Amino acid sequence: MPKKADAALRSEIEILKRASEKHGVAEHRARQKVLALQEAAKRAQLSTQEIEELVVEVEGELPALKSQRATKEGAYAKIKEEGDRVRKEREREEEKERRKIDLMRGELTGLGNKMDRLNGKRERLEGGA
Repeated sequence: MPKKADAALRSEIEILKRASEKHGVAEHRARQKVLALQEAAKRAQLSTQEIEELVVEVEGELPALKSQRATKEGAYAKIKEEGDRVRKEREREEEKERRKIDLMRGELTGLGNKMDRLNGKRERLEGGA
C-alpha cells in the first residue's frame, strides 16, 4: 500500500505542479496585460493633458481672432460700399456718354441729310443757270 499511496501522492503532486505552472503562465500574461493597460492609461492621460493645454491656448487666442475678424469684415464692407458707389457712378457716366454719342449720331445723320438736300439744290441751281 505504501507504494500505491506514494504513487498517488506523486501523481497528485504532479497534477498540482502542472496546474501551478499553468496558473503561473496565466498570471504572468495577466500581469503583462495590466502593465500594458497602465502604460496605455498613462499615455492617454498625457494626451488628454496636452489637448486640454491646446484648448486653453486656442481659447486664449479666440478673442483677438474675433476682434481681427470684425475689423477685417468692417474694412471689407467699406471697400465693397465704395466699390459699389464707384461702379454706379461709372455706369451713370457710361450711360451719359452713350446718350451723348447717340444724340451726336442723330445730329450727324440730320446734317448729312441736310447736306444731301443742299447739294441737290445747288446742282439744280447750277444746272439751271
